[in-house]
Parts: sequence; structure tokens; C-alpha cells
Amino acid sequence: MMQQMSTRTAMNDRAALDAAYRATCYCVDLPGGARTGVRIRLRIGESSEAFSAALKAAGVTHWAIIAAVNPGSVAVPAEENAARHQALVDTVTVSGRNSWPGVNEADSGNWLTEPTLCILDIGLQDALRLAAGFGQNAIVAGGADGLPVLVWISPTHV
Repeated sequence: MMQQMSTRTAMNDRAALDAAYRATCYCVDLPGGARTGVRIRLRIGESSEAFSAALKAAGVTHWAIIAAVNPGSVAVPAEENAARHQALVDTVTVSGRNSWPGVNEADSGNWLTEPTLCILDIGLQDALRLAAGFGQNAIVAGGADGLPVLVWISPTHV
């Protein structure tokens, strides 16, 4: 979810992080997903009729897109990211929550595509705690209307 930075440098400037997160496409693969081409492309603050319809069809009232990779917006080796993402998948599976897979794609192409989960019917505080546990700076979350909102993680969520 980063734009124009070296892969080993953390972006500590909140304004730069905010701009980078807003210059990212949050892709969600609906059931049948990549195999059938049902990928929804979300942007912060922009509604998607297709995503809203999918949420309504699934009876979802709130959701969060969470990544476990590149903690603190610092790129880590692919093997570590794969293990971190699998740990997120395992955590969500054990919790009994449903999720849709996805990826975050930076508009600039200067940051690696990041695997994510769109976790269905997870409360905001639970989502923030989960993401904080994986060292994330922020999540994308929303309600039944499907409008994506950027939500920052504070130290109290850790």
C-alpha cells in the first residue's frame, strides 16, 4: 500500500502514508473470485455498486480489509510475508469468520502487491486489534453500504 519508496524504508510521515494508502486499489475477489473474474476494485471514499450488492447478497453489515504483510509499511522478504499472510488466514479461519481474498495494488507500481482478506461481519475494534497484532498502520473498513473508509490504528489497539 505504499507509493514511491525504497523497499527497505519505512514511511513514518503520516501525510505520506495517507497519500499512499489513498493511491492504492483495494481488490476483493468475490466467491468464485479470480477464477471467474469477479474482482471488485475499491478506492478509499468511493462507493462501488457491485461491492454493495455483494455485501447485501451475503447479508454483511460491516467488514474490514486487512493485510498482515510488510508490517509498519516496511517491506520484508517474500517468505516472511507469505508466512504472515497464512497466519492471518489461519486466525480468521479459527475465529469462524467468513472472508474474501484480495490484494492491495499501489497505483504507482513502486510497491509490491499485497495479499489481503476482506473479513466479513467483523466489528471495527476487533478489526483494528487484529491488524495491530500484525503490525499494520491502518485498515480499510466499512458498513453495509460498502463505502471504503481508511481507519488508522492507534497504540491503544495493540
